[in-house]
Amino acid sequence: MEIYTFDARNIIVWNVIKSSFEMNPVEMHKEIIDAFEQTKEQLKKTGVSYDKFKNVLVPNKDKHEACFIFDSQRTVNSVSYGTEIFNHILPEIMKIQNAAVFYGDILCGHSRDVQIRMCTEFYNKINRTDRINFQHSRQYFAVYVNNLSARNIQIIDKSLENCVSYVGFADLTFSCFLKDVVASCIGQGFIKIGNKIFVSTPFDDIDNGHGYIPFDCDQYPVDIFGVEDIYFGSFLSYKIQRRYVDSDNEDQFWGLNAVTTTPTILAGYDIEIEDNKYDYLMQKKGGSLSITGLNAMTKNELIKVLKSQINTNYIFNISFSKEFDCLKFATLVEIYCGKIRRKYLAAFQVKKEKKTLRLISMY
Repeated sequence: MEIYTFDARNIIVWNVIKSSFEMNPVEMHKEIIDAFEQTKEQLKKTGVSYDKFKNVLVPNKDKHEACFIFDSQRTVNSVSYGTEIFNHILPEIMKIQNAAVFYGDILCGHSRDVQIRMCTEFYNKINRTDRINFQHSRQYFAVYVNNLSARNIQIIDKSLENCVSYVGFADLTFSCFLKDVVASCIGQGFIKIGNKIFVSTPFDDIDNGHGYIPFDCDQYPVDIFGVEDIYFGSFLSYKIQRRYVDSDNEDQFWGLNAVTTTPTILAGYDIEIEDNKYDYLMQKKGGSLSITGLNAMTKNELIKVLKSQINTNYIFNISFSKEFDCLKFATLVEIYCGKIRRKYLAAFQVKKEKKTLRLISMY
């Protein structure tokens, strides 16, 4: 069994179920798997299988993520400015084949220090600094889109040139303070797979299978489907990477509990790289590793780098094989070398008896 992603970071219902009914990991695993099967059943009725969501739910090291920022104080309608803003950006989003789309106001701390840092981030990260009139972060409305090419970003940016409220975009493919803030304060609005849009829908409204988004999509050749909110939030939520905090250990734990009855918290686990695996990486993957100098590292140095990163990213492609008693997951590793930044996809096997993570692949 493989689950692309499981979100217990934003969906607290699993903790509520566990504490309310005093369930152990075996019982919780059954509850999660039942919910997963229900998710796949609801998707089946739409004609789009779960596997079609992989490119949207799993971070792609070769794709970009961008945040398009608008000044709500410059909109004509100060009450429903979100709708007005989406009328400008929606035509280009509809041209993207597969993507997760987030939107909302940038609400973060009100302290002077936080706002000064946010203002600095705006000037450092946004491409059009001449449009910034920063007073407070809450004046800004963000539309965040994943799974983009650099060309996609340029096209969207160009299409918004004449939009008065448009400030500019920030390429948030890599970690930064602005990405931390955006990940914490805006929610996923919908997922687009081909000509179908999927949205979180309350249980009471799920019977007809149709979903609703608060924007006019009648002019676009798309169908909108609702997925029950607990299923959508747990299994169809792309987790924007943000700075890892201790509470995220629980998110990892729940992700592993989704595929096994014996989950564990990965913090404190050592990294294991077998000699033949290290030799293979250096010989076969040396070209990509050389970009950030990883090819010049000894095995112990590489282990140190991976260990420092393992609890700074989220896990995905989580799977468990009963036949081989093999629990696996993947994560993205961000490496900086001077001004060069690169992401590598690393897959690990969890060896609970040794409290080690055995490196399976890295590229």
